[in-house]
Amino acid sequence: MTKKKTEERLLQTISEATSNITGKDFLVELCKNFTRALNMQFALIAECIQEGSTQVRTLCLVNNDKVIDNIEYDAKGRPCEVILQGNAFFMSKEVYKHFPASEGIEAATGVPIYSSVSRKPIGHIIISNPSPVAEEKNQLPILKIFAARVGAEMERMQAHKALQRKNELLQTISERTAGVTGEDYFRELTRFITATLKVRYSMVVECSNGNNTRLRMLSYVDREEVLENIEYDTTGTPCEIVMQGKDFFCASDLEKSFPREKGIQSWIAVPIHSPSTGKVIGNIAAFDQAPMSKEQNQTAILKIFAARAGAEIERIEAQKDLEKANEELAKRLQEIEQLKNQLAAENKYLQEEIRLTNNFDDIVSKSRNFHKILQQIEQVATTDATVLIVGESGTGKELLARAVHNISNRCKRPLIKVNCATLPANLIESELFGHERGAFTGAMEKRIGRFELADGGTIFLDEIGELPVELQAKLLRVLQEGEFERLGNPKTIKVNVRVIAATNRNLEQAIEKKEFREDLFYRLNVFPIVSPPLRDRKEDIPLLVKHFCQKYEAKIGKKITNIPAKVIDALMAYNWPGNIRELENIIERALILSRGNTLEYGEWVPAEKGINNEQPAAQKLEDIEKEHILAVLNKTGWKVSGDKGAAKILGLNPTTLEARMKKLGIERKK
Repeated sequence: MTKKKTEERLLQTISEATSNITGKDFLVELCKNFTRALNMQFALIAECIQEGSTQVRTLCLVNNDKVIDNIEYDAKGRPCEVILQGNAFFMSKEVYKHFPASEGIEAATGVPIYSSVSRKPIGHIIISNPSPVAEEKNQLPILKIFAARVGAEMERMQAHKALQRKNELLQTISERTAGVTGEDYFRELTRFITATLKVRYSMVVECSNGNNTRLRMLSYVDREEVLENIEYDTTGTPCEIVMQGKDFFCASDLEKSFPREKGIQSWIAVPIHSPSTGKVIGNIAAFDQAPMSKEQNQTAILKIFAARAGAEIERIEAQKDLEKANEELAKRLQEIEQLKNQLAAENKYLQEEIRLTNNFDDIVSKSRNFHKILQQIEQVATTDATVLIVGESGTGKELLARAVHNISNRCKRPLIKVNCATLPANLIESELFGHERGAFTGAMEKRIGRFELADGGTIFLDEIGELPVELQAKLLRVLQEGEFERLGNPKTIKVNVRVIAATNRNLEQAIEKKEFREDLFYRLNVFPIVSPPLRDRKEDIPLLVKHFCQKYEAKIGKKITNIPAKVIDALMAYNWPGNIRELENIIERALILSRGNTLEYGEWVPAEKGINNEQPAAQKLEDIEKEHILAVLNKTGWKVSGDKGAAKILGLNPTTLEARMKKLGIERKK
């Protein structure tokens, strides 16, 4: 009881003394309190300098109440060596006899400090005295408690230091490269990397072929000296690994694993990813003829540089493409001006709604690809198979689900909708399966769940990817067995429900992240239907614009009878990240802003955000050219050459027209 009270008193005293401080001040105050509480002369907290080595560095060293300078020393032949092997240590006398390197020390006690990630020792706390101490000084349980706090503080300090270092480096490189682009940027970056990592060589390279086996240097420096850029094969080099999307670090003896790199001891590299596609398009590497230290392993910093480098590589490529496009457009500028005037009269878009069959009254489309999806719906609707509709937000997944239900054998029963993303996690089980009165706090009356309401009909589980993992097993049981229990009632309820699910998430990626059950995915994915984004069915935009104008005429209080071609052209040129929902909202806004019976072109018309102001204009002109060529080809029955051919009408040589058709992707639909 006396020892327990002593421990409690020590714990309370030291905790109170260190509760409101952090960082180095915390370590100093902790060491001082250890010497006071245990009446011992020395206390230190040290960290390992390198994994697998016995070299340590003190973070705090106290002689009684006096803080003395930190030192580095070898733990071999000292109690520290035992502690760093993961053992707690206490010896009340004659320490120096057992550990000759601890000359002058009679008593010592200490514990290891563990990493919260690797669970390996990353340092130690040790308290020592030049004279023997009583056995009561063995306070290892107390030391272990504070060792955990010290470990967390060490990791916090290291993370803070690393963050400061990263921010300093980012600020420095940002200042050095402000306003610098192209080759100058890559040269400045490689010079900065060699200076920062203290290595001899660094380089930035990009892929020069489709399979990432050949690389082209964008900048290659030997310290500050810029070397000649070359192309080389990645086979048998560290770049071969990096171009597979993996970080690489070898501190020494690199040439043993990569004989091609003769004379090179160390190498660090990270891949450069395309910002638009995510594919590996190059890498940043630094290497040396001497070994590297642990501090030189700065892959996190290189990854940040790689992100900017990837954007710069794509910007350069985009600039080249833009220059080529502008050159071609400049040659035909007069012709395009004539086309723009002619298109105002000739470009009459289809204004009549086209439907696949009478089964789909609410679906507006003339897209052949979308009609294939409607055919799939007709095929699956008459069965009871589970359907999974995938696609981006705003593409009309709920509309497709209603179409499946409306032409199914269950159409006389209700279609029950559940949005898994909007229901609170603590209520979704009650919503799906119901609850009895008193089943949980707030359950004042019995509630019938959505599955019971849908018995004999269809349930539509929208945003199924947001369903909590703990409920996915219950949903799987309903799909497989057709049964469940209400909350608060052990009685099994049988239902006959057809399930249609929808999501805008990649469920296969969610499975890899353990956010979605694999068995539930396969049970839902019996008949997948992909709801295409609006950018893949742009031929439907004129129909949808007319449809939404008619839909909101009564609400807005005006009737639109004229939709200018200029408006349709602008809407066709936009990429519609928000899909049909975005188009509907924009048309409603357009009706409000338009005066009279014409849908007026105005600020409501969306515009793409390009790299610069020229890119959207260039893209729009190319679209106009493509549409005009298509219009002429349709008039001539796709006859290219001859007196009545499209080339003659357009004032082009037949071979020139064929080349333009190939570049613009114009093919006759069979």
